Amino acid sequence: MKFLLFDKEKRFYPIFGDILNITGHKLLVALDEKRAKDLLKAVSPDFLILRWKYRDFFRELLKEGYFVVPIFLVEDYQQVEELRKFGFSDFNILILPFNPLEFLNKSAKLYRALESLHDSVPSDLGMMNLFISLLSRNTSTGVFLNADGLSCEVYLKAGAVRGFSCSPEHFKEIIKSDNVSVKFLPYTEEAKLITYFKNNAEFFSMLLEEVQVQPPTAYPEVVQETVLQEVHEEVQPFAPSMLSVGEGLFLINSLDPEGLLQRNMYLRVYEKGDSYISLLFNALPYHRFSAAKDEIEKAAGKLENLRALILMDLLPEDTPSILDLLNLAPRLYVITSLPIALSLISLGVPERRIRLVESFPDGLLNLGTGDVLRFIKTPFLPEKGSFVVFEEKTKTLFSSKLFSSYCLPEEYSADKTAKIERIVLYHRLNFSDNENAISLAQIRLLNPSVIRPAFGNPILEGVDEVIERISKQKNTFNLANLEDETLVLGLLSSILFEMEKRIPKEKYELILDELSEYVDVRAGAISNSFVDVKKLPELFIYTLHSAKVPPTVLLLTLERFLEAEIPVFTI
Repeated sequence: MKFLLFDKEKRFYPIFGDILNITGHKLLVALDEKRAKDLLKAVSPDFLILRWKYRDFFRELLKEGYFVVPIFLVEDYQQVEELRKFGFSDFNILILPFNPLEFLNKSAKLYRALESLHDSVPSDLGMMNLFISLLSRNTSTGVFLNADGLSCEVYLKAGAVRGFSCSPEHFKEIIKSDNVSVKFLPYTEEAKLITYFKNNAEFFSMLLEEVQVQPPTAYPEVVQETVLQEVHEEVQPFAPSMLSVGEGLFLINSLDPEGLLQRNMYLRVYEKGDSYISLLFNALPYHRFSAAKDEIEKAAGKLENLRALILMDLLPEDTPSILDLLNLAPRLYVITSLPIALSLISLGVPERRIRLVESFPDGLLNLGTGDVLRFIKTPFLPEKGSFVVFEEKTKTLFSSKLFSSYCLPEEYSADKTAKIERIVLYHRLNFSDNENAISLAQIRLLNPSVIRPAFGNPILEGVDEVIERISKQKNTFNLANLEDETLVLGLLSSILFEMEKRIPKEKYELILDELSEYVDVRAGAISNSFVDVKKLPELFIYTLHSAKVPPTVLLLTLERFLEAEIPVFTI
């Protein structure tokens, strides 16, 4: 696949370059409108990637006859709804911060669908994609559209929209649907049309004339949270730092001053005589990992010296870091489980760069330094391919989500043990319906002295008690509570009451204003829901995230949901 990235701010090409380079696809970059048009003429890319803010430029391209399928980078759900209204589908939308795997999967599916249009047209293709593709082929055909009891015939002649058998308003209603039935008809000059167009520019002017969006209020610029190489001045104080937490063991931590998920990546340098083996445990999101590379080189020398990344979970936000690391360290292997390996391979990571934990005899990896790592598979804790690593000499257990905890920024420390109630809170909300008593028993028999997870503070004491609490923890919720509107609305109202005491009045009123889209809220009390009540907890959490409430408020909210046995998955 060939992609053209319109990147006037020079912000996105590093990450798209890394993703597409390692997966074997081609990326072209245009930094201004003229260069974009020149490349569209010369290369005919399959997709154009651009930010929502440049939608007028995309409309200009269509009017001038540049027919290329877009992928919009959007920053809030209001923009998503605007795109869907004009016939675009989820295939055309990437919400920042985006998941690289989602980007590749969407692009591949859309590419295959457009390549086989005349065999079948998926109902969720998006009618804008259909017409852009047909116009780019300079074809003559009729298209019968049917959705929600409405139908219309559209005729194209030699790469131009000739007209409809319905009114423009009727046509717009059809393409809004996310389930349109499409049938190709033979082209005929005898078709009875009631709407005609002089040219394609007139057609797209009619279709896109309402493309306007108000600037988001509660959604701050999300670009700094995407996987970018640029590090803004205001976030530099929170760039990853490296601490020595043991002989040859370094913590590369990444503090989130506005959240509860403090990230940990560990560099382990094993030494015997003049030989060194450097391994990484876990990964970091790209915009944080890019700042951590210098720290890693201080302890391990050049990145080329790294021998392996031990990947215990594949987190979407970490994928670009993994791809970048494989490029920078050509001798590095990813040591992981088969399910995670299959996901990496689907991203284009060569099989020769992967070593499976299943391939080590008895789950043991003997290093040349005399150190031994034991891999313990923990399926469904929480993912199918999850596992942990036990360092036999030091009795240190490295993990990903298992044994992680929510942690306030001011409480995060390499020297403080995680609070057991925060570990339990994280476990309850992230391991719902997932149990594996056998794996936990195996870990307990190893008698680890320290646990170093991917999120939150380490467990430096009371390890046995933590494992016991998690083993006995109830991991199911009373789903009937989620459907109890009285309970949910009462719970949200009580949280708002507590929140009013903890945040500035302006921010509190902003949250109430945002919530008014989903609920009837007056004087901090919620009396009625405008959406499915089961969606309210997630929408509530999302609204708090967008408003950047203090982490203490997020923590309070999660605790209240847990007490009411209402599951949430946003954090």
